[in-house]
Amino acid sequence: MRVLVVGARSKTTEALLRQLRRRGVAWDVRLISHRREEPMQVHGYPIYVIPNYARQPLKNLCFSWEPDVIVNTAALTDVDACERNRELAWQRNVELVATLVGVCRVLGARLLQVSSDYVFDGSKGPYAEHECPRPINYYGKTKLAAENLCQTALLSVLIVRTTHIYGTPAPWCHDILRWAFRKARRRERISVACDVYTNPILVDDLAQALICALQGQHEGIIHVGGDLWESRYDFLRRAFELAGLSIDLLEPVPASELYRNRAPRPRYAGLRYSRAESLWGFAPTPHTEALLRVLQRTYSGDSGDSTE
Repeated sequence: MRVLVVGARSKTTEALLRQLRRRGVAWDVRLISHRREEPMQVHGYPIYVIPNYARQPLKNLCFSWEPDVIVNTAALTDVDACERNRELAWQRNVELVATLVGVCRVLGARLLQVSSDYVFDGSKGPYAEHECPRPINYYGKTKLAAENLCQTALLSVLIVRTTHIYGTPAPWCHDILRWAFRKARRRERISVACDVYTNPILVDDLAQALICALQGQHEGIIHVGGDLWESRYDFLRRAFELAGLSIDLLEPVPASELYRNRAPRPRYAGLRYSRAESLWGFAPTPHTEALLRVLQRTYSGDSGDSTE
């Protein structure tokens, strides 16, 4: 199977490729990024650079290689940046998807689109697949617009919605735990929302779900998330306790204060993953075990085989 992954340096892509290498999956995989920077390969898979995911060069590469499936992990995920630069957010999160939909329609390829629980308003999460999206910030609106493009495209599409992703070993990727641990070691205080809830997912678990999606022929929408629904403050507090870091450095702040003059966040977000359980046997790593795995990577200096 020929698999084209758009978003070569995302933490989701790194975890997906790491899992493929460890399992010895012999798929022909190519990666596309929108900028030239290190690393230029991930787990031995080379990265092809198409600046700004320009439409025609991207189409040319796809048509010359003819992938069987395209996986799109690319997105502008900085919620506040999406509010500040809506043109870029629309280009990266919607127009890119429109190009990939057109390519898949011509080639008869499948599309696997990674989306977010931010398509919901956060009034009553965690959410199941059938519940009505109602985004409250521009990032969520772009992700929902991309989903709508996929669902009306009359082709084989699977949308995998996920939530707060953590635990990447890739040093080139942003990760909430690495950021918080670094600040803690400098004895800096960390303001974190005490009333924003979700079920964070270990990036390895998301990668395993995507492999199941690639191996199957399922369509529609499937949710994946972690096993514990909790506030962002409680998530970091548990991680700090396991790491032996002072929880006094964590400052619980109401969302109304923390995100004042910033993009609103869904208060009660997160995702129910019973469909993934039923179709794939999806079972997220138990919360404490997942955090301990991340801590082992962090403190042992293990890069998780992030590059080769």
